[in-house]
Amino acid sequence: DDITREVSELLGSLKALDNTFFLFTSDHGFHMGQFCLGPCKRQPYDTDVRIPFMMRGPGIKENQQITELAGIPDVGPTILDLCGLLHPNSTFDGRSVVPLLHGQTTLQ
Repeated sequence: DDITREVSELLGSLKALDNTFFLFTSDHGFHMGQFCLGPCKRQPYDTDVRIPFMMRGPGIKENQQITELAGIPDVGPTILDLCGLLHPNSTFDGRSVVPLLHGQTTLQ
């Protein structure tokens, strides 16, 4: 995407790219009309349960694909962990996926 490239180039020129994380995600939208179902998302279809989530930044290996289950509640703890601000006694509904980004294959 042009905007992402331009922001990346700007951060590179400012020597800030090596300490910047990019997170891309999206809503899964409506499935109205698909599968002859109504507008709610309580069905076991990929369009209801999967959303894109991509990250780029220092320490994140390029082109890796993580298959461990993660969800929106994991975003907050992950961002805090990437910034070094996740306290071990924090109580969140989600969990940090940073170990997966660094090559660990499962989360405890």
